[in-house]
Amino acid sequence: MSRSFSIPRNALLALICIGSLFFASNVAAQQLRSQDIRSRSQEDAIVRLRASVMAADAATLASQAAPTVEIILFGKGASYSRGQATLILKQFFDENPPGDFRIERRTRTSTAAFTEGTMRVRGSERVVTWMVRYAVQNGSWRIREVHVEEGDD
Repeated sequence: MSRSFSIPRNALLALICIGSLFFASNVAAQQLRSQDIRSRSQEDAIVRLRASVMAADAATLASQAAPTVEIILFGKGASYSRGQATLILKQFFDENPPGDFRIERRTRTSTAAFTEGTMRVRGSERVVTWMVRYAVQNGSWRIREVHVEEGDD
């Protein structure tokens, strides 16, 4: 005695639609969570940037960079490895000890960001402008470029 079980066609279509909606809502929720993580990561990157500059910590600042980072100081620069960037930034901080650092502007897309800040050199009225470009690399924000120039007071 075998019975065959069949689902009415309308019921089957309804189950497929419900399953598709469930799947789509899970995908959308995952994308939102991913964007939230990226947003927090960029904010964290800016906090680490400010802390590194204020502490004149070239090694920590360079550790936030991509494997190759472009550094331009007062119109002169090149692409450097993280190790080279540490030495360049250490020399910069030795010659320009930070007294204050403020984030002035920031913009961002889903995969890139730009932060501009001003640093007052300790013991003087001199101000330099920092422009830092970030890119998402392997899920985290990495510094791709540091550009420092004389600022307006």
